[in-house]
Amino acid sequence: MWRWLLGLAVIMGAVIGIFLGALNPEPVTLELVFFQWTASLGAVVALSASAGLALGFAFAAMLMLFRRRSRQTAPARTPEASKSLTDA
Repeated sequence: MWRWLLGLAVIMGAVIGIFLGALNPEPVTLELVFFQWTASLGAVVALSASAGLALGFAFAAMLMLFRRRSRQTAPARTPEASKSLTDA
């Protein structure tokens, strides 16, 4: 089942990449501090979307990892601690 979904995702990514490249062939220059990069507009859009997706996945993975670690290091609740003060 997962192989089919992965294959479908790869095919959809390729189709979206082809559309981006075909519909945005204009050359653009990306000027950063230390270098310049000239590429098609479709390549720049695809690269920036991929970078944003990768950063989003990385931050989500770190958040899940930190939550898992905080649950493992949290002290266990004892039955005495869960009783209210009115219970005698």
